[in-house]
Amino acid sequence: MSLSQQEKKEKEALIKLAAIEDQLVTLTATVLSEEITTRITQSDVIPTRSQEQYAVVYSAGMHFSWLYGHWHVQQMMNDSVELAEVPEKVPFKEALAYLESQVPMTSRAYQELDANMKLRSFTVAGVSSEQAAATVQGLYAKALASGQSSSETMQQVGQFLEQAGVSPANPWYLDLHYRNNMMSAYNAGRWAQIEGNELVEQLIYLSIMDEGTTKLCRHLDRMVKPKGDAMWQRYWPPNHHKCRGTVSPLGQSQYEQIPDEVKQRSAQITDDRVEDDPTMSSEHQFTSSPTQTLKRLPNSLVEQAQAFDLVPSITAYSKEQSSTLLTTRVTELRQSVIPSSVITQAGLTAKRAEQVGDLVDSEEVAFGIGQVGEDWQGEVWFFEPSDGGWLWGRAAAYDSLKDIAYLAWITAAEYEALVASAQSI
Repeated sequence: MSLSQQEKKEKEALIKLAAIEDQLVTLTATVLSEEITTRITQSDVIPTRSQEQYAVVYSAGMHFSWLYGHWHVQQMMNDSVELAEVPEKVPFKEALAYLESQVPMTSRAYQELDANMKLRSFTVAGVSSEQAAATVQGLYAKALASGQSSSETMQQVGQFLEQAGVSPANPWYLDLHYRNNMMSAYNAGRWAQIEGNELVEQLIYLSIMDEGTTKLCRHLDRMVKPKGDAMWQRYWPPNHHKCRGTVSPLGQSQYEQIPDEVKQRSAQITDDRVEDDPTMSSEHQFTSSPTQTLKRLPNSLVEQAQAFDLVPSITAYSKEQSSTLLTTRVTELRQSVIPSSVITQAGLTAKRAEQVGDLVDSEEVAFGIGQVGEDWQGEVWFFEPSDGGWLWGRAAAYDSLKDIAYLAWITAAEYEALVASAQSI
């Protein structure tokens, strides 16, 4: 397959993905606009049900995108890309079922993927719902303050919903959220297929080139580098809002056909060149690596969830949806040994360090959201009374490859604050 043919196939895939996205955005806009309208007239309405509906649709969209990205790369590596087999005109559920039948996954891998997507989906659903509701309610209050009657103002609610980007007629705000997260899932699925394939040695970044393409993606377009190159960990798409970049595998024969000028230009594309350019540096808004994209929650998203006091409902939803996996995870962690390096890094006193061995046997176990670097993740927390406070052990909840990696001694007040937003397991 020539480079131009590969670019054409990538564009076709994104068109089909966008068609699925449109179906889901329209459905979400209908549910959310009805709920926001009700909240204006009934202040005691609790939005949990509509947010759960939103989260279910959102999660299904991300799941479809991950499978589609995984399947697409699989077909490309088989040199038999026929994207017409997944038409955008069939009902969404049928398209999802088809992809699930084409992408084999172990039960545990599926459970962890599902749990991480549901956690992310409910968080996005809660935050975006509250933001949209606040925007519409603000416009409503402003209209009342200008002297309009309640009946006159209610007649403008449809207009307010459009301004907020959540009306079925113009859901631009929802489209932004869906596009970003479905593209994240799509490209994460592609990496999952590429990462462990020893036959794939070279990758190429491909951008949709039109008037909407950013300077960053124009710069990265047709960048060819080895699969293990550090650039892929930092510039794996999406790299910004509404990014349409993808990364494709190159077979040896395809790599040999790449023009020398493309290879030479690729060698000159570096992180320093991007960061030294003010425009490209500002456009590089997302920096999660492909291995962590769906396992982590962006700090900005969690900060907004905290501002709306959504964290308790987020952890409650995730625990309910993934209770079986969490129970299994706790059992596994109880059989693990906390590494000495983790204990040393915690800087505990000798007295507190002696109690670390009892931590995994503690009955005080909870599911919460913990910060790791610039991102957050779902975690299993172990607590053990110690020296007037508590020992606190943290492990990723939905990643079976990781044991307790964080340990600290916290005060009683800090313990109370943590458990207030967590869920007992």
